[in-house]
Amino acid sequence: MVAVMMFSVCFAVAKHKAEKNKPANALQMQWEFNPQGEDQSTTNPENYQPGSLGSCEGDDEVCGIIAPEGEPGHPLIVENSDLYNRILTLDGSAGDVFLRAN
Repeated sequence: MVAVMMFSVCFAVAKHKAEKNKPANALQMQWEFNPQGEDQSTTNPENYQPGSLGSCEGDDEVCGIIAPEGEPGHPLIVENSDLYNRILTLDGSAGDVFLRAN
């Protein structure tokens, strides 16, 4: 009985933390990958700008993503989130990571 109660409390706390970190009513936007400096990281939000993903075709490298806005003018990319991991693995299966040919 105590184990069930402890599990319920832990589950409720974890769910609350997940909801707290989720942007409320976040508008999903299209972001083009367009690095400007030495940092070419596809997971760095500063390497994205608002734009259209219509020309993204292929499967070699990140072209853009769909995500809510984080810092003004840049997408919200949370380290170790599902989106973050899909960007790293070039996984477009969820429809939020778009790739292009090299």
